[in-house]
Amino acid sequence: MQNWIKYLSIGLILTFVKIANAQNDSIKPINVPLLGVDYGFNLPASDLKGHFKAFNSVGLSAGYKLASNWQFSLGGAALFGNKVNTLAPVKHILNEDSLINATNGTLAQYAILMRGLSIGLKVGKIITIDESNPNSGILLQLGAGFLQHKIRYEDLQSQVPQFQGDYVKLIDRLTGGIYISQAVGYQLFSNNRLVNFNVVFELTEGFTKSLRSYNLNAANPTDNSGRLDLFYTLKLTWMLPFYKKSTSSNTYYYE
Repeated sequence: MQNWIKYLSIGLILTFVKIANAQNDSIKPINVPLLGVDYGFNLPASDLKGHFKAFNSVGLSAGYKLASNWQFSLGGAALFGNKVNTLAPVKHILNEDSLINATNGTLAQYAILMRGLSIGLKVGKIITIDESNPNSGILLQLGAGFLQHKIRYEDLQSQVPQFQGDYVKLIDRLTGGIYISQAVGYQLFSNNRLVNFNVVFELTEGFTKSLRSYNLNAANPTDNSGRLDLFYTLKLTWMLPFYKKSTSSNTYYYE
C-alpha cells in the first residue's frame, strides 16, 4: 500500500512539472511587469537572536523582469512571531514565577510578541538551465533597504498599566536601521502562464541600533550603539505577471 502511494505521488509530481513546462515553440525570453506575494520562515542569529525566536514574514512586491533575465522589485514585508527570548525589559514587574500580576492581584492575561517590518529594493538574475523555458532557472538575488523590529506587549484585559500609553516605549526595545540581503533559489515562469513562483534561501544582515532614547532594565539604558541583526529565511513568492497577448494566437508573452 505504501509503495502504491509513493509511486502515485511521484507520478503526480512529474505530471505537474510536465504541465508547468509545456513546450511552446514560440517561447522566448520576455519583458514583463509582475506583482508578488511572499511568505517566509525566519531563523534569527547574532544580536537578533537575543530578542526573538523563529518568526514569520508576509510581504508584497512590484517588479519587472527583463528579457535579459535581470529582475528588479520594490517591496515590503511584515514580520511577526509569538516567541521572544528575553523578559529582561519587564523583569521589574514579574512575580516569583516569572509571570505578571494584574492590578486586582490575579494573574494578568497578556501576550509578548515580536513585530517588525522591512522595506527595500531587490535585484536578481535568472540563470537558465532548461532551453525549453528560457524564463526560468536558478535565481541569484541581492537586496537592500530598511529594517525595524520591536517587542509588542498585548494587555488582553487592560490589567497591566505598564503595557499602556507611553510607558511601553521604555520596554519595547524598538530597533531599526539599514539591511542588505543575499538569496539563492529557483524561479519558474511556466510556459502555459499558470504557474509562476520562486523559492529562495535568503540571508539578511541588519545594521541597526536602538530607536529609543531610554531602554528600561537594559545594561546601559541609553546605549544606541550599532547591532548586527542576522536572520535566515526560507521564502516562497507567488508571482502574478502581466502578460501581453501578441499577434500570434499561441503566444502571450511580452517581446
